[in-house]
Amino acid sequence: MRTRLVVRCSPPSALALLAAIALGCTDSHPTEPDAASPAFGKASSTTGPTVTATNPSFGDQGTVNLDVQVIGSGFDQGSKAEWDSGGAAYPRITVNSTKFVSSTQLTANITIAANAAVQYYNVAVTTSTGRKGVGTELFTVTLATPIPGATTAVAVNDAGRVTGLDASGIYVFDVPTRALQNIGFGGTPWAIDQLGTTVSGQTPPPNKNSLGSPAVWTLVGGVWSQHVLPDSGQGGSARALASDPVSGAAVFLTGSVQNSTNTRHTPGKWSWNGSGWILTGLPLPGPRSNGFGQGINRSGMAVGMDGTSCCNAFFWDAAGTLTVLPQLVGGAASAAWAINDAGNIIVGNSNSLAVAWIRASTTDAWPTPVALENTASFCSGSAATSVAYAVNSAGVIVGQSCGVPVAWRPSGGGYTRILLGDLGNHRGGSANAINNGTVAPLIAAGTVGQGVFWTGF
Repeated sequence: MRTRLVVRCSPPSALALLAAIALGCTDSHPTEPDAASPAFGKASSTTGPTVTATNPSFGDQGTVNLDVQVIGSGFDQGSKAEWDSGGAAYPRITVNSTKFVSSTQLTANITIAANAAVQYYNVAVTTSTGRKGVGTELFTVTLATPIPGATTAVAVNDAGRVTGLDASGIYVFDVPTRALQNIGFGGTPWAIDQLGTTVSGQTPPPNKNSLGSPAVWTLVGGVWSQHVLPDSGQGGSARALASDPVSGAAVFLTGSVQNSTNTRHTPGKWSWNGSGWILTGLPLPGPRSNGFGQGINRSGMAVGMDGTSCCNAFFWDAAGTLTVLPQLVGGAASAAWAINDAGNIIVGNSNSLAVAWIRASTTDAWPTPVALENTASFCSGSAATSVAYAVNSAGVIVGQSCGVPVAWRPSGGGYTRILLGDLGNHRGGSANAINNGTVAPLIAAGTVGQGVFWTGF
């Protein structure tokens, strides 16, 4: 599966690896956050104890007997901790016991119900004398699982293999076995094939230019090797990958290459001919200065955008014929990030909202996109933006909304928004990729200050 490069398209969104680049329904997970809260992590009591931090600051649904350090001041023997939501004790997080450690530390043993909402919670402490202090949104219930040592997670395949970066370079992590392998190369990974034996991306700079060269890393006989892809002589990046439906091997790549004079990015597609990768340029409308291929499917249909901060979303059919995709509203900056293998759903953003372009068949024209949500109903100000980065064969979409990772499931003619959760301390982040859930369970991968994967959504 493939991942997304963020390119800003009006108000900034937050997936920064190369350049900075939207109908709510009832959710089976009651996971909508109080995203406008102005006092994240601040103690609210002036006469009683203060509560300033928790460690760990997150827990999974269904966790039993988790010890959480509650940090603050003014605690005494007999102090009791409580997890609050909306000013009252939250019934799906049970505090089994509170142990006094010192005037600045308690240990609370908690159990999180399997149906606890994925959101942030206040942590309150009441002393033996009845004084109470509340730390605002100090703990989150999450669906995220950290990948050990990973700084990013950018792609996941159907077998549950995730790729991204850690301190040693590019890794491949197997979710079912929790085995992590460093492939022995640095660079910027973007996608992994269904076999888990080809990763596409970009070599470290300075190969040819400051951005590096388009490349694939392949596993043969237990050994990974690096192969620089054809370009125009000035480097580039292979940002997305599509696999053969039978063999699972990589057959198409898309991305961009620097033109021969190193003055602009040109979108391109690489095709495997049985012995090597063949580069074909993808056209741009009129005198565009830049263009990027961002997603590709197994039929060779590709999607992308122009510029590095705006303005048009593109679709190229298997023959390379260009369509400029309609905008959500006239003149709205737009970008396309992924296309499903059936070739009838493209996801991205337009007018600062996560959107999907949906057509009945591959012979139909692409219609005006539909917004996946009304982001302004969840947050406000500059945070009220959303973007869809990936879509799977069932039409489940992942991305970012209000600066946090989310998924959208098709529901009743619209989409249900599901919070995926982060690792506490309001790290935010984005879900960058999703698999089809046909071999391993349904898995999304992304970055929330470190590389993570999500299940159970």
